[in-house]
Amino acid sequence: MASVPHLAVTRENETSEDNTPLHCASQRGDLEVVKYLMDKGAKTDEQNSWKATPLHWAAGRGDIEVVKYFVENGADITLKNDHQDTPLHKASEGGHLDVVKYLIQKGAEVNATNDLKDTPLHKAASGGRLQVANYLIENGAEVNSKNEKELTPLHHASFSRSLSVMQCLVEHGAEVEARDNEGLPSNFVCTLKVPDIYKHPGFKKKLKEFLAACKTDAPVGGSCCAFGTPC
Repeated sequence: MASVPHLAVTRENETSEDNTPLHCASQRGDLEVVKYLMDKGAKTDEQNSWKATPLHWAAGRGDIEVVKYFVENGADITLKNDHQDTPLHKASEGGHLDVVKYLIQKGAEVNATNDLKDTPLHKAASGGRLQVANYLIENGAEVNSKNEKELTPLHHASFSRSLSVMQCLVEHGAEVEARDNEGLPSNFVCTLKVPDIYKHPGFKKKLKEFLAACKTDAPVGGSCCAFGTPC
């Protein structure tokens, strides 16, 4: 800590991204430096050029102790970055369940939307974050929420080829025939990345079983055959 007293704690010592020293400390997950800077007057809700606060960085990294320290010292959990993501969006995207739980317990809006109208559940589904997705749903996340392209979390889970998240969403009432603004149903989205899917042994069988359980008629076999794969 010998060099810490020489740090400026205000915008006199910013980076090209308009980060304050507190942003930098939260990016590193350095709780000791975070505490020092705040003790010297650093503001928790300063936003950089991307409108991100130090809490956004800590939540995105999954640093629960830093997140707790910020919130306990007055950080605003509702502030959004330039993409209109809240800290809960960032934690959900990263799959940081402990941070997600803490932010929700502290009042974070579980159905907050960003500039694409994605909710934290969309973010969790995109990353295949099963535990986070399940916790969000159990705490009021809308499973059939649609973003600006009318994509649901199930569409996002399908794009990421996450069967476990898809199953979780369907079990909680996700509409398997929900269509985006181009009329594409979420159960068909699964078939769009067939060349990539076949890098994963057994995926075709699991996908067929999943769609059968959902009682859909998505053209899994047809799409597979179209790429030269035996059906």
